[in-house]
Amino acid sequence: MSQSLLYHAFGVREGYDYVETQYQDGCIRFVLTVRADWIQCPVCGGKEVARKGRRFRELQTVPIGLQPFFLVTEVPQCQCAACGKRFAVAPPLCPGLCALTHRLQAFIEDLRGLMTVSDLAAVTGLGWDTVQNIIKAKLEKDYGHPASQTSNASRLTKFIWAGPSGFSRRSLTWTAAASCGSRAGAATTP
Repeated sequence: MSQSLLYHAFGVREGYDYVETQYQDGCIRFVLTVRADWIQCPVCGGKEVARKGRRFRELQTVPIGLQPFFLVTEVPQCQCAACGKRFAVAPPLCPGLCALTHRLQAFIEDLRGLMTVSDLAAVTGLGWDTVQNIIKAKLEKDYGHPASQTSNASRLTKFIWAGPSGFSRRSLTWTAAASCGSRAGAATTP
């Protein structure tokens, strides 16, 4: 398998070797292992490390046609010969403990204006809520969190309303348009 194909199609950079392709459960899986010369100690930076086991991590990536596609990456457990520190080499293909790659996130973000969330979930094989969370995170990154922005055109003002006798006091939140000075908006109770 060409390293160029792995990089351009799936974002797999140098440091991984292709082992095999598995076709099972209606999915395509590429099995990748970490090259020994790319492993170094995160504490002292030493290259003299001994492998002490491994596990495999399955990461969903961009589909090919309508076939779900996974990268099965090796996560070697290592120990540094210089400082004795034990560590695992996490794949740089995905954020944190997420089970999908940066490329799949970018794919969803690029198609969000062309397809509905349900259609994106069907094409990628992800759940509706996962697709919605990816789109929400991208919008918050680009435009900020809606609650943290204050606008001159509108602001939230809290009024305390005392009802007629026999009713308890309720707190109403009004959206007041600062530009025209009117109390436009709906009242809600907390």
